[in-house]
Amino acid sequence: MIHQIVTFGGGGYDFETVYRMPIWLRKFTYLQIVEQKQAEKEEINKVKNKSNSNQTKFNLGDKVPQQLKQTNNTYNTTMKK
Repeated sequence: MIHQIVTFGGGGYDFETVYRMPIWLRKFTYLQIVEQKQAEKEEINKVKNKSNSNQTKFNLGDKVPQQLKQTNNTYNTTMKK
């Protein structure tokens, strides 16, 4: 628990301070950090899900002009005058 508070406490706690905290305060601080990290994770997941649903899937074949589509995989190299 001490390690998690020091590591995930946002730089506000050092080992000595957390070690000397009363047990009830240490538990409270730990639970507050856990709740904060869970809330951050939920927000990240919301943003990821929202961005995934906003992406539109399209077929590039529909956007290619008919002149560029080749059935035999060869390109037309003649130039128009």
